[in-house]
Amino acid sequence: MTRARENAAESKSSLQLTPTTAPSNPVEGQMYYNNAVNKIYVYNGSVWIRVTNQIPATGGVVTLVGSYTVHTFLSSGIFNVRLPMAEGVDYLVVGGGGGGAGAQGAGSGSGGGGAGGFRFNTAPFPILPQFYTITVGEGGSGTPAPTHYNDGKRGEASSFSSITSSGGGYGAANANPAGVGASGGGSGYDGTGGAASPVTSPVQGYAGGSVSNNNTPHAASGGGGAGGAGQGAPAVNQGGYGGIALQNLYRTGVNQYYAGGGGASGGIATATNYGGLGGNSSTVANKGGAGDGGDTAATAGTAALANTGGGGGGGFTGGGGAGGSGIVVIRYAI
Repeated sequence: MTRARENAAESKSSLQLTPTTAPSNPVEGQMYYNNAVNKIYVYNGSVWIRVTNQIPATGGVVTLVGSYTVHTFLSSGIFNVRLPMAEGVDYLVVGGGGGGAGAQGAGSGSGGGGAGGFRFNTAPFPILPQFYTITVGEGGSGTPAPTHYNDGKRGEASSFSSITSSGGGYGAANANPAGVGASGGGSGYDGTGGAASPVTSPVQGYAGGSVSNNNTPHAASGGGGAGGAGQGAPAVNQGGYGGIALQNLYRTGVNQYYAGGGGASGGIATATNYGGLGGNSSTVANKGGAGDGGDTAATAGTAALANTGGGGGGGFTGGGGAGGSGIVVIRYAI
């Protein structure tokens, strides 16, 4: 290189990138300017990373999942957006599940709690640089032992910006009507399941099961879930299953279950009654979602897992299980 060319190279004081979309077949270290969102990106060998010396937002537990920054709120807090986000964000908002009811003795099953509301976006959600209050609803308590024959408690709502997911309805004991909620609670041995309310589009959840069965032993109904209604008692000695849960991958990049309905208890000690798919039951263990009803190994209803929005299980000769607390997850492209 001649001295003149060296001097010309040294005099370069800026770099100009041609506006484009993400190049195909990139190599590590490659950069491009995305004029749709006015951001520069660099390829790190696996994903495109936005180039910035500022933190776009704070709040919750912050993780990097693939090409996304993820803010997970396991309890209420503040989401502080510090920079404009023209591309918007994704959200998952799950309300607290309803608590299951309890029974005092053999012969009377108790209803499972309804799941908390389940809402997520399918198109970018617009957002501004400001503080957003995040509310994570608590799960409703189950009927405590030894105070039985009482209904559970309704779950609390979760919210982010204009998005609110209601709490799940409570499971009912005896002939009491079950609670209304994002998913309704399951009925007792001779009652009406709770309705799914409020009605949104798409829906947040489904109704709890109902049963009319005056034969002994009395079985109860499962709470509604985000993916389907709770089951009415299929037999006098078998409680209804909780409504099915739904899956979402925003938090970890892998689908996880949320908002399954609580299973009901039957009227005899040999009945095994699970929560909705993805529930805290022996069939689908530790996936989140719902509690299971009483059986020979557990005469009290099982609590739903925390931060799943599942309904609590109905008790047989013990108390009802508590509903699972809700969760709020927000993610945006790195």
